[in-house]
Amino acid sequence: FDSLYLMTTALKGSALILTWACVLLLVLQVLIALLLNQVLYDAYLDETSFSIEERLEVFEYFGTFTRSMLSMFEITLGNWPPVCRLLSEKVSEWFMLLCILHKLVIGFAVVGVINGVFIQETFKVASSDNQIMMRQKERSSNLHEMKMRQLFLEADNDGDGFVSADEWRELVSHPAVQLWLGSMDLDAADADGLYELIHDLDQDGDLTMDELIRGVARLKGTARSYDLQMLLRQVLALTDSVDKLKRSVDRKSRGESDQDEIELNDTSDTGGEGRVAHLMKGAAWRR
Repeated sequence: FDSLYLMTTALKGSALILTWACVLLLVLQVLIALLLNQVLYDAYLDETSFSIEERLEVFEYFGTFTRSMLSMFEITLGNWPPVCRLLSEKVSEWFMLLCILHKLVIGFAVVGVINGVFIQETFKVASSDNQIMMRQKERSSNLHEMKMRQLFLEADNDGDGFVSADEWRELVSHPAVQLWLGSMDLDAADADGLYELIHDLDQDGDLTMDELIRGVARLKGTARSYDLQMLLRQVLALTDSVDKLKRSVDRKSRGESDQDEIELNDTSDTGGEGRVAHLMKGAAWRR
């Protein structure tokens, strides 16, 4: 019932657009119907020079305001050639041009824009409704799982429930499999590298079906904003750790230098022996 739910939800969401579309069409048809009714009544229906049979035929379509309204909606949304031929044959050929212009402007352009707005509203509802998004995500996940199970069964030649690196390399060597993986934005040229990326890094052994399902789902497609944000946070955390380590090393280096200076200052107060030891240390350092 997903399609029925989508249609009912789209209709509820487009109720306002439907109202304004009806108002727009009604205003346009009322104005044109009033104009045609008045023009035809003064120029044709009220003239006794025309036969009563011909005037009755025109009266059936444009004799009153309500008849004119029905005729205009028929020209716009229904079978417009009979009305056009009646006016062009019985009244004047200029009405043929009027009917064609009305069909192109109102029946084609305006109605086409209204249909486009309804279609846009349908896609908008489908992309914003929570239930529809959840069902679409569930169907996509189920379809992905089914495809990965088929791929796993094709790769598992010995039927032990695991796919080794050799089995994976043999499967990916087929051009059809490479093309199929490429359709999911997976580069199958490096079979070993793709195998390592799909395989869980914290587990040993061969590739399992669950790892294949999760790994391909994680790798396929382009980079998401979530992935970029997680990578940015990891880079910032690594940069902060490196800065802390650098500051710690600098403090230790300054601390050792200060300690050496203190020892040297202490030796300067021990008399001649201290000065001799200080000079010897300096000479050894220069060597």
